[in-house]
Amino acid sequence: MQCDYLGSGRYVCMRRSWLVEDMMGSRLHQISGGKEMLGDLLYEEAGNVTGVKVLPPEDGAVVLEVSLQAAGRIQGIEHTSIWTYTSKTRRDGSIFGQGRGVLTTAAGDVVHLLGRASDQSRGPGQPVRYRGAFHFQTNSKKFARLNGIAAVFEYDVEADGSSKGKIWEWT
Repeated sequence: MQCDYLGSGRYVCMRRSWLVEDMMGSRLHQISGGKEMLGDLLYEEAGNVTGVKVLPPEDGAVVLEVSLQAAGRIQGIEHTSIWTYTSKTRRDGSIFGQGRGVLTTAAGDVVHLLGRASDQSRGPGQPVRYRGAFHFQTNSKKFARLNGIAAVFEYDVEADGSSKGKIWEWT
């Protein structure tokens, strides 16, 4: 992979037919054959971890069940969300997370999410930077389009339990 520095913390890297641009921890663009693979920002939210439960180890992995509450905007509409996910820190230091969430709006819309993500452990007391994919399920007419798409996300959980996430359509 060859990378060139563009200034202001931006790099452009070429690897085979993929172009990856890193804009200081924000959205990653991947272009193949002239088509951008990430679409519009679907939603973003910020919240806090509300509980952690230690589960039995699996193949030597430390397994935690995490509960989270957040609020933000989905397609421009304010929402609140609750989440439960498991986080497995494997012997090699990699982290695998998977879980479910439910978003609700003041108008009564409900959107269910199912997600999986990975990170590399930075050690105890360090933030987790999940990167992964979500799938949606809703009976809401307003958000019905979400049923047919996949989304990719960045979801960061800081050592103090605060969290923030951004989710884009995967086109």
